[in-house]
Amino acid sequence: MAKKEKAVETEGEAVEVTTISLADICKEMDIKPQSARIKLRKKLPAAKGEGFRWSFPIEQKDEIVALLTPAPKAVKEADADAE
Repeated sequence: MAKKEKAVETEGEAVEVTTISLADICKEMDIKPQSARIKLRKKLPAAKGEGFRWSFPIEQKDEIVALLTPAPKAVKEADADAE
């Protein structure tokens, strides 16, 4: 269910999309945007700036996904708690 990068046409020219929103990343990862924003506020110092928008360059998408992915240790503990 991954969303493909779109090309936007303006006046006959195709313009490549260079940013991705946090909402799109959360849809791909099947997580809530609210919890993602909480994690990113703690881990990204730029997220505390005034007027910060939750959109990132396409090149930074892998970094954001890595920050939002639970650590292997946390996953193991969650599995043990579920049993």
